Amino acid sequence: MALTWTPTQERSWEVAKQINREARANPNSQYAHKYVGFVDAEVAVVADSLTEMMERLLALKADPGRCFALDASADYDSVHEVW
Repeated sequence: MALTWTPTQERSWEVAKQINREARANPNSQYAHKYVGFVDAEVAVVADSLTEMMERLLALKADPGRCFALDASADYDSVHEVW
């Protein structure tokens, strides 16, 4: 089954990829080692923990279908096998 994204989710992913590249390339980036929450493809929350990011994103009362979360320093290009 193929994953389908809404146009807003696609825009969020494009912005997230830029932030991820920046955070991984520059340890002094405002996003390095942070969790980033998006609403409508715009950065809405930057937090130190996943829990904090989710709580703050939920406090905005945005429709979950319009939200997106990112671990800004994660390596999304590497393959992780689970068995």
